[in-house]
Amino acid sequence: MTATMTTPTQEEAAAIRRWAEALWAAEKAISDAYAALDPVRDSVFREIRLADIRCLKLLCEVTNHRGEAERAAEKILSSVSDDAR
Repeated sequence: MTATMTTPTQEEAAAIRRWAEALWAAEKAISDAYAALDPVRDSVFREIRLADIRCLKLLCEVTNHRGEAERAAEKILSSVSDDAR
């Protein structure tokens, strides 16, 4: 069985771009949230069992997804035929 190719539309590319923009806002908010924790000592995090909260894994994941969304939107826009625009 052969998979059919779906041609993305400009509207879909715009939706993905809005997704990337929302991820950028989330990335900024997470970064600001981590900055708010700067005065908290590591020993305090350990004491209240939140030592992993300082891990920047979430920020890295959001950043990666934002980049993927931006690349996908660009790829779609470059592949959309003039008829589909």
